[in-house]
Amino acid sequence: MISHAGTDSLRADTRVAEGARRRAAGAAARRRALLLLFAVVVVITISVLANLGPLHHLLAAQERLANTNASIVQLQAKKDELQAQLARLGESAYLEALAREEMAYVRPGEELYVVTDPSNSTTVSSGRLGLGASLPGAGKGVVSRTDGAAEDSQSARPGFFERILTAIADLF
Repeated sequence: MISHAGTDSLRADTRVAEGARRRAAGAAARRRALLLLFAVVVVITISVLANLGPLHHLLAAQERLANTNASIVQLQAKKDELQAQLARLGESAYLEALAREEMAYVRPGEELYVVTDPSNSTTVSSGRLGLGASLPGAGKGVVSRTDGAAEDSQSARPGFFERILTAIADLF
């Protein structure tokens, strides 16, 4: 029986050694897997960090493109508006309306009434003007007469030097 016990102990030693080798091989395999996982994480992190700059530039370029497109749309709308206004300027009725509104033109036989400055004494002019006659400065504090003369509303009262001369003349 002694020989049988030695064989059993040899088998047991062999099994223990084999189990130790398997554990060592398993631990080495786990270390390699862990090292491979760590390497993959490092490579992915480096790739993400390397692409952050270009990604930022891409997003900034897309924002600039959107702003430029919005500006183009606004400029196109303004261009269309100006072209429509240019087309209207070719129409005689529109030109006449502009001349009447902005330059106080009247047709022959029409009467024109201009109230210039309601805060001062109300000055109203009336009369007849021919086509092409205008009231310079109408609506800008200028009293207009229908005979074509225009005088500044401040000229209606004497100026500084005129008042001095009048005061001197009153003394004598």
